[in-house]
Amino acid sequence: MENRKRRLFGLCLAWVILMAAGTLAFQAQKAVLTGSQTQPGQKLPIIMYHNISPNASLQGKYTVSVKEFESDLLYLRERGFTPILTAQLLEHVKQGKPLPDKPVMITFDDGFESFYAYAFPLLQKYDMCAIVAVVGQYADTYTRTEDHHLNYSYLTWPVIGELSRSGLVEIQSHTNNMHTITAKRRGCTINKGENKARYQEILRKDLQLNQEKIKKATGKEPTVLAYPYGAHCKASKEVLKEMGFQAAFTCAEKVNVIPEDKENTDWLYTLGRYNRAHGASSQAFLKPILDQAESG
Repeated sequence: MENRKRRLFGLCLAWVILMAAGTLAFQAQKAVLTGSQTQPGQKLPIIMYHNISPNASLQGKYTVSVKEFESDLLYLRERGFTPILTAQLLEHVKQGKPLPDKPVMITFDDGFESFYAYAFPLLQKYDMCAIVAVVGQYADTYTRTEDHHLNYSYLTWPVIGELSRSGLVEIQSHTNNMHTITAKRRGCTINKGENKARYQEILRKDLQLNQEKIKKATGKEPTVLAYPYGAHCKASKEVLKEMGFQAAFTCAEKVNVIPEDKENTDWLYTLGRYNRAHGASSQAFLKPILDQAESG
């Protein structure tokens, strides 16, 4: 009975997370294929995945099939794009270390256990890297329980550590326990009329707790926050900078431009990403994005 309750809770939690992301589609700002046409600099497309499943009944806006993910990797390689980690991007911006001619980022939000089962073996097969943004509380829950199923489970802390040590996976933060939408708050952004100092203290404590958990599991402190649902604000950016975060992922669908002027790094805190949904072929989904990244 207890296992049945846990399974039901896990399925409901996964459904709420993925559906809530859909309700905040407006946060993506739909800057598709615009904005990078006039700004000089190297282009950086970022692809955002969530869940992977061979179960057709689960596939949808935030869950792709295993074949779709593998096809995406092969299409990126065919087009000459090289996946990079945020550590490489930051070394380029701050130290001048060169990037591949055509860089791309592969990101996974939430930290579903399906990443370890399906995505990680493919990354190993093709020697490609990816970034996984984990929610601390989810990892806590599934580290404690033996009730796991790839339809709804999240990565455990030992597995997160293993992924980090592989050298192919970079672990970043998705907050400790602010991946929710309630009447009071949308993700980790400030509420209308909320006291700024109080809000920033809440955010600071949450992020610090996840920093400590991730560092304990991986030996590395995250440098990037993936905003839950892409929701962010000026006050959250101030906290990130104060805490030493060097970049942040949003859900704005745009090709990022690495400016030639490396002095201003504000753009790093609003990195846009394209959500990968089930249904479209790799060419249909990726071609417009990569074409834009290759444009002058």
